[in-house]
Amino acid sequence: MATQAEEDLSGVAAEQADLIRVRLLRNMSPHTLSSLLAVERDAFPECERLGNYMQELSMQRNNGLVIAEDHRPPPGTPPGAFPAPLAEPQGFLLFSRTAEAGVIMKIAVAAAFRGRGVGTALLR
Repeated sequence: MATQAEEDLSGVAAEQADLIRVRLLRNMSPHTLSSLLAVERDAFPECERLGNYMQELSMQRNNGLVIAEDHRPPPGTPPGAFPAPLAEPQGFLLFSRTAEAGVIMKIAVAAAFRGRGVGTALLR
């Protein structure tokens, strides 16, 4: 049986989940890399950061990088505008996989987006 606090949090996560877009990166632009490095700097001490190695590691054959972005268009975007403007990543999940298992190598959420269901969305 869930406690009242757990029920309240699950409601917030469900509402926020509709606003979070999660996507697998196939390639990484310099802008995206710098945004992800900023999230990493915010979440980890210097001794635990991958830095520019993140790009090389994420593009290896059995590895991948999933990022979470705000699904809402920025204020002032005309309705139906396509393509949507680039959103700043709210968090990322770096993983490795084999035929039998997957391993989460690193997960991080920017401080401004913690407690809003971003980490949960990345794990799903």
